[in-house]
This record gives sequence, C-alpha cells and structure tokens, in this order.
Amino acid sequence: MRITVESIDQRGERRLGCMQLPSFPVQFSSATFSGKARFVPAGSDWQRSIGQTFEVEINQENITNFEVLEASVLQETSVTAQTQPGDFRVCGVVIAIVSIAEPDGEQIITVKAGDALFNLTRTELRIAHLSEGSAVAFTVHDMSLWDEAI
Repeated sequence: MRITVESIDQRGERRLGCMQLPSFPVQFSSATFSGKARFVPAGSDWQRSIGQTFEVEINQENITNFEVLEASVLQETSVTAQTQPGDFRVCGVVIAIVSIAEPDGEQIITVKAGDALFNLTRTELRIAHLSEGSAVAFTVHDMSLWDEAI
C-alpha cells in the first residue's frame, strides 16, 4: 500500500519486531484511508519522511471483533479509523489462504480492503472454516506500517 506521511511524533519512538527497529507515531494518508499508526522507516533519516510517499506493508498487534459477513451485506470494502490511535475497523474480502509449515495446520489469511492488505493467522481469528471470496470484518489494534525498503 502506498502512504504519505503527514506528521511524525518523534517523542513516541518505540522498537518493533524481532530486529527491534525504531517506529514512530505518524499521521498518514493513502488512497483507501487515513489515520494514525506506527511507521517503521527503512532508513535512519526518518525526520525527512514528512510529506514523503512510501510503499508499506501493514502489520497489527492484534485483532478483535472478527466476523464473517453475508456477501450481500458488504457493499464496499473499507478501512475506518477508530477513536483509539492505531485502531481501524476493516471490512474486506479474503483473497488468499496459504498453509505454512509451522505450527502444524496454521494458515495465513490475506484480506483485501481497497489497496490495503491485512495478513492474519487462522489461530488469531479463532475460526474453523473460511474460504477465499468470503466477506469479513474485524478491528485492527496498534497498526504498524513497515517501509517495504527494509
């Protein structure tokens, strides 16, 4: 997904991921949605990120309120900022389900909402059956945007 960083809170630095990379609270916009999230820049010159456009991958700390929707209920996919910074309500479509080696039986489920892709695990969803093309909704908490140049 392509975002534009509108502002950065340099005082809110926090390390993320297994490599403990620096992340910063940002206000961002994209073709699909805008809001506040954590941005993980590829370079050390993050101060120059304001006004710049980046290709990012989306990650989240956790999700709640997952539900499978009737296809007729989902008129349009959407991502809507919630009151808590970093939280978003997602209404999208499952575009891929891929099995992974470990842990045994785990699957990665990719949900598309506009130009945003969300990768979730079956364990995280706590659901027995889901198929490609299913309309779903859920709330993402503590979203992070990782510069693809990492």
